[in-house]
Amino acid sequence: MLKIDHFVFACGELEQGRAWMEDALGLPPVGAGKHARMGTHNALWRVGDAYLEVIAIDTSAPGPDRPRWFGLDEASIRERTAVTPQMVTWVAATDNMDASRAAAPEAGPALYFTRDSLHWHLTVPDDGVPPMGGTFPALIEWPEGITSPAQSLPDQGIALTAFTLAGPPSLPQALARIGADHLPTRITESTIPALTISVESPTRGTVTLG
Repeated sequence: MLKIDHFVFACGELEQGRAWMEDALGLPPVGAGKHARMGTHNALWRVGDAYLEVIAIDTSAPGPDRPRWFGLDEASIRERTAVTPQMVTWVAATDNMDASRAAAPEAGPALYFTRDSLHWHLTVPDDGVPPMGGTFPALIEWPEGITSPAQSLPDQGIALTAFTLAGPPSLPQALARIGADHLPTRITESTIPALTISVESPTRGTVTLG
């Protein structure tokens, strides 16, 4: 069964994105790291059994030999997130990557990643661009014995209260194919893909992010 693992917010520079999210939530990040394979770095906030990730290209690291994940190399995404971070996709955890990928070829190949003591498989399309404008999730599989940041990060008292996906007419069927139709999402039809979450922060109250 799939579950929400995390929400991905792209930004032009990590410090800018970190400050923006910290101001929105009224809380500092409780995790951070670098991804050598993709030349990116991030900051993390726990949200119940999931987490928020603010991610940016790490200009101090060598570039990858392929397009970066989450569309970070796309001119349109870089332009949209240059000033204000934006949620570009979400990630769903699966306990059977082979079966999930068979049901979702658009997700792309499952690549192997490591960061510090963590390692995992994550689907990344060959062009790096999230499917369906990011409304269709990347799929992640954490191996047995490895704890996702969603469980290992300190609990910050932030709770997810709403998750809305505005996408193409085929989105509900695509989510049903991978068994994600039970997740707490509200789906609307739109020619312009958009992702929005609302969270309850102990310091800011209700916060809407997208």
